[in-house]
Amino acid sequence: MPSVGAILIGAILGLGLGIVGAIPFLTVGWDTSTPGGQIVLILVGVVAQFAAGYAAARIGQRDHELHGGLAALLLFSVVAAISLAAAGDPSMVTLAAGGMTALMMGTLGGVLAHNRVE
Repeated sequence: MPSVGAILIGAILGLGLGIVGAIPFLTVGWDTSTPGGQIVLILVGVVAQFAAGYAAARIGQRDHELHGGLAALLLFSVVAAISLAAAGDPSMVTLAAGGMTALMMGTLGGVLAHNRVE
C-alpha cells in the first residue's frame, strides 16, 4: 500500500519547485501567451513533476514507481484545478495529455530514485 505521507510531501515539494522555477520568468514580464513562454512553463512543469516523483519515491521506501507516479498525478491535479478556476475550459485532450505526461515523469522520477537507493 502506498504511503500517503510520501505522496503528499512529494507533491508539495514539486509544487514548490514549480512555483520557484516559474517566478523568475513571470516577474520579468515574460509574455506566457507566446509559444516561447508556454514552452518554458511546460518545461518547468515537467521538471517539477519529475522532482515530485523522485522525492515521493525516496521518502516512500518501497513501491518507488507507484509513489512517484501518484505524487506527480496529485501535483498535476492541483495545478489543473487552479488553472481551470483561473482560465476556464481547456480541451479534454489537453487534460489527458497533461495527466499522462505527469504519470510518465513521476514514474520516471520513481525509477531513478529506486535505482539510486539500491
